[in-house]
Amino acid sequence: DFRIAATGNAVDGGTDAPAYRGTQKMNMALLQRFLMCKVDYLSQLNEAAVLGVVAPGLPPEVTQCLVLTASDVRASYMKGDLATPLATRVLVKVARIMLHRLSFVLQAPMEEAKFALRFALLDGIAADDARAIEGTLERRGITLSNGSVKKK
Repeated sequence: DFRIAATGNAVDGGTDAPAYRGTQKMNMALLQRFLMCKVDYLSQLNEAAVLGVVAPGLPPEVTQCLVLTASDVRASYMKGDLATPLATRVLVKVARIMLHRLSFVLQAPMEEAKFALRFALLDGIAADDARAIEGTLERRGITLSNGSVKKK
């Protein structure tokens, strides 16, 4: 009853290898030893559910903004406009950071979302992509149900 599950990028005949820095085309003999299936990103509903589990105290408006921002960024990535997608694992980091700073999130949700996103991703990517992703977050905006609107 032993199983190994593996994930990998650049398995599509190597044509997507340039999108993953440092990745080389995987050897077909190795790939044929596995059962393979392609998996896309989670639906927005499922991704919001994941964030609800890992950061249950975040206001739903914050979770929705993060999920919609990720969806927009992924669409830009797929069109080739960005070199960096926004993975679910990054959203989980952002949500956890924000949960630990919840009192600040309730006061200034957009500032805290930008802080967490910079900490989890943006400070480690190309400046142009970082600005574009932060701009996408700002365009989505966050309006908390208590009436406070914090876009910048």
